Amino acid sequence: MAAGDLGKTPVGHGKAPVGQGTGPFGATRNPFQLLVENITDYAIYMLDPQGIVTNWNLGAQRFKGYKPAEIIGQHFRRFFVDEDRQNGLPEKILATAAAEGRFESEGWRARKDGTRFWAHVVVDTIRDETGELIGFAKITRDISERRKSQENLERLAHYDSLTGLPNRITLRNHLTEATGSQTPLTVLMLDLDGFKEVNDSLGHAAGDSILRAAGERIKSCVGDEGMVGRLGGDEFAVIISDVADPVRAAELCDRLLRAFRLPLVWEGQESFLGLSIGIALSPSHGQDAEDLLSSADLALYQAKAEPRKGYCVFQPMLRQAALARRHCDQELRHAVATDQLELFYQPQVRLADYRVVGVEALLRWRHRSTDFSRRALSSMSSSAARLPQSSATGRFKRRRPRRAKSTTWGRTTSG
Repeated sequence: MAAGDLGKTPVGHGKAPVGQGTGPFGATRNPFQLLVENITDYAIYMLDPQGIVTNWNLGAQRFKGYKPAEIIGQHFRRFFVDEDRQNGLPEKILATAAAEGRFESEGWRARKDGTRFWAHVVVDTIRDETGELIGFAKITRDISERRKSQENLERLAHYDSLTGLPNRITLRNHLTEATGSQTPLTVLMLDLDGFKEVNDSLGHAAGDSILRAAGERIKSCVGDEGMVGRLGGDEFAVIISDVADPVRAAELCDRLLRAFRLPLVWEGQESFLGLSIGIALSPSHGQDAEDLLSSADLALYQAKAEPRKGYCVFQPMLRQAALARRHCDQELRHAVATDQLELFYQPQVRLADYRVVGVEALLRWRHRSTDFSRRALSSMSSSAARLPQSSATGRFKRRRPRRAKSTTWGRTTSG
């Protein structure tokens, strides 16, 4: 509906009841005017050049709560909330519409009973045949439900639905913004030790409750120092801006570890969970969000491997060890697929009487590169880069070895 169609004739201060008598233009209303006055989904009404309400349709009465006799002749500023009236928004709207021919926006509006609703507002100018401004046509629609739905979608996109904490997307965006401005940062990545056992034994309802309680406990420890978020599963993260001090990070970790010595309670049942924490500092441990999260994750991996302390600060060797583990795992998968592994049985001999009392199985890896074998052994012997049990070795165990050898007293026989 074009608002200009409402103003083909000069505007009057018509106060006749809706649907009866003459229209707001001082003449008998035509069917189009009657249609406008009886629309209930939109508040459609006219203003004179000073902003005085000159007519009022059923939709306006429905949305705002005023009857025509209560509002016609009043200034439309009464539909605005107090802060907008104090800022002169009603006058700015009319000035913009008069200068540009149209004003459109969304904002809070007030009903007669004082309640608020979120409105989509359009104000069009009405001019006579000579181009002189004779008033405004104002169309308002209550879009509170649509705004609420948008806010819910926004919250689901940026906050964890279980704990209400910022999610991975929000944490990454915060890190990206902070690293872009070269702000010093401390990133902690936390993992709840023993959560899987609690979840498996008590059920998912208990697990969800404990995750919420754990999030609140972490948030309570951090306070206003930084942002606490949930990365997913039983992993949380803490971002502290303007600080890249390993001593302060360690103090916070000690505080968190002490807090988790107390049980988390669900329906009277106590659950004791440990906490492992990886620490990364910007800019020394990462120049962007991905690098910092990756560094904190590698430090967390090391903290879990050596749980006595409970936390670990990232070191470059941790990344090198992770790359070595990945390369070794890939090579091991290839070894299984190409039969590079040979199984040997070696007897265990009792020296007292030289009797065979047992057998140990040895798996020999005939790698195509002796240099790789030396490097693999070196990486696996490092405490910082122990090779985890690979799924490739599991596949080998399930296969029947093509050739097994028995070695005893220097004599080898096919098994």
